[in-house]
Amino acid sequence: MMDFESNQKIVAKMTERYDLESEICKDILLRSCLFLIGIGTMICVNHMDFNDEQIAEMMKQTVSDMVQGAKRGGL
Repeated sequence: MMDFESNQKIVAKMTERYDLESEICKDILLRSCLFLIGIGTMICVNHMDFNDEQIAEMMKQTVSDMVQGAKRGGL
């Protein structure tokens, strides 16, 4: 996954924005992708009904929680 140039750019921006090490940002990106895949799967199999705004808010909160955890040494 990290071989894609787009993901490398995302990790570079995250490293700069959140002042975290690259490996931590890679972990956050991976877990974020898995989170979104899970939401998409749940929507596809009709177990959940979220709109774009709800998904965006969940994603923002989840990334924020992961970043704050990393800053506290929790990752």
